[in-house]
Amino acid sequence: MRAAGGRRRMVYLSVEKDELLRRLATRNESEDASALTVTTSALEDFFACFAAPADDEEAVVYTGDLDAVLAPTGFSAPTRTTRPRAIRRRGRR
Repeated sequence: MRAAGGRRRMVYLSVEKDELLRRLATRNESEDASALTVTTSALEDFFACFAAPADDEEAVVYTGDLDAVLAPTGFSAPTRTTRPRAIRRRGRR
């Protein structure tokens, strides 16, 4: 990755367990072919093993501000005039 000019960036999305359980229930009801069923037990196992990133891990905590996540990379969040999901290099059009 680094040889190709890439950089790693850990982005932590803090979500309460109850909210994840709610989302999981909705997802598991989906008939979409790409919706993998995940059991409540599997989520519980994940929570038992997971630790939020420590300060020395240089994680960015996502709070809804995409520009705060992208700023160190030189990219900016899409605007209404750009295509959805488009991320553009700052200074380029």
